[in-house]
Amino acid sequence: MKAIIKLIVVAVGLFTLAGCKEFLVEKTFTNLNQNIYPKSEGDLRVLCNGLYNMFAVNEHYGRSYLILSDVYSDELTTIALSGPRYEIQNTLITPANTELAMVWSRNFTIISRANVVVQQAPTAPLPEAKIQPFVAEARFIRALCYFELVKFFGDVPLIQSQPTNLDSLLALKPVRSPQKDIYKLMVDDLKFAETYLPKESAIPATYKGLASTGAASALLAKVYLTRAYLPFAEAADFQDAAAACAKVINSGSYDLFANYADVFDVTKKNGIEHIFSIQYDQAPNRSGAMTAFLTPVQVYPRSFGVFPAERKFYNDFPATDVIRKKFVFYDQGVGIGGASYNFLTTPTSTPFCAKYRDDVLAAASTNDRCNYLIVRFADVLLMHSEALNRVNAAEANKYTGINRVRARVKLPPLSGLDQAAFENAVLDERHWELCFEGKRRDDIIRMGKFVSILTAAGNTNVKEFNRYYPVPQSEIDINTNLKQNTGY
Repeated sequence: MKAIIKLIVVAVGLFTLAGCKEFLVEKTFTNLNQNIYPKSEGDLRVLCNGLYNMFAVNEHYGRSYLILSDVYSDELTTIALSGPRYEIQNTLITPANTELAMVWSRNFTIISRANVVVQQAPTAPLPEAKIQPFVAEARFIRALCYFELVKFFGDVPLIQSQPTNLDSLLALKPVRSPQKDIYKLMVDDLKFAETYLPKESAIPATYKGLASTGAASALLAKVYLTRAYLPFAEAADFQDAAAACAKVINSGSYDLFANYADVFDVTKKNGIEHIFSIQYDQAPNRSGAMTAFLTPVQVYPRSFGVFPAERKFYNDFPATDVIRKKFVFYDQGVGIGGASYNFLTTPTSTPFCAKYRDDVLAAASTNDRCNYLIVRFADVLLMHSEALNRVNAAEANKYTGINRVRARVKLPPLSGLDQAAFENAVLDERHWELCFEGKRRDDIIRMGKFVSILTAAGNTNVKEFNRYYPVPQSEIDINTNLKQNTGY
């Protein structure tokens, strides 16, 4: 992926379909000239590289996604006493929240650029076999963006083509499409991506980080599994989720690392367990800053530590889960500079997330090389168990995935659970295995425990309608066809 990040993204005038006001008063507008571009595999590679690059900024997976997913859960908190992060953490969310506006705008910007690749790639004078993998990358990325949007906002505009002139773009004021239609597009996109993306083993080492057929199957499993709990679920969604997981599990391309800590070792990135990750590295490539946001200054002197772990989560994390609890938290120890720390001195003091570590880069800067993990093999194993339990509570194989995850961290296997107890066990296992990876809010909403779990964690403001964030007011101001979510 280093080669990807080093490439310069071509400016082709691809903007968000309902972006900021400043865009609407732009003096210049550069169209993608359909007569001259793209003409080669190199052109298509540059266009697709730009899509991946856009995920890595703070306004997306570099920071904001963590705020919307884990700060608004029972895993992370914030040191902020006011402002958009404080509002999200305490369910005081309004349509004016700037974190929401950034996530909405960024995802739709990526979608608009992905649409250009989908539209323009077939015009390149290349054999279809050369073109389709690039279209598959764009459709995978479009599906990922739409998946994030429907989880955060519910109904959103469904845009599958990009206007080719300024007047058409300015006239575009789409309504919000039903989630059912968005999910259909995601399934279609990911099935296409499954077919035309390469296997993991076929991606050169310098291009690791590109979407693979395994990544498409894993994301498709997430889409099926999420839809399966919704009112417009299709009858086979749980079964289809299980089948998509089985395709990944049986592919031979992925496995668990033998040691849990290796999942997060920056020298072992894009390894056997990593299915799709947002790539970060050191200069001249794009570096990350997750260590700065999550790690206390006592560990890395240049860090901010603005998102501590919830103390209740730390207290409730099973003491018998020794390997994971010791690794995922900074609670008591010695920082990289040799100073000792203890974040458990009072009942309300907060430990910190320790999953994102880079003792080389983060030790002397606010940057790091830690990839952001979108989906990894342990996630797929747990989804497989969850889906099988819903297909048939008596299915013995439902224990296989969850017990593989538990075995790695020396926990005993589960057995003899009824359907409800098993589902709770999967939810807990995901909490302990995947904490601080942007999964918790999705999980508790999907399984219908959003309000009960956040209320138990001390968030007394949360209501069922908060499962969706408000549509950003800045978007409604631009496009009055967008209607606000209930409750805001």
